[in-house]
Amino acid sequence: MKHFKDEICKQIYGITLTEAHEEKICVCCHKPVVIENLLELDAKEYQISGLCPVGWEKTFPKKEPK
Repeated sequence: MKHFKDEICKQIYGITLTEAHEEKICVCCHKPVVIENLLELDAKEYQISGLCPVGWEKTFPKKEPK
């Protein structure tokens, strides 16, 4: 599964999830991520997807109600 996540991130963001975790950066915005400063849910999401809250919003923007 780790290899799959690395390949997907590399194709989409140009960096693997492993690289992002090693460098402590977001796969999307490439900004530093300090796990201790994140909310618990955001920290869990970063561990799973490599996305910080800003990167998450860029990847999955909220749709405005019509």
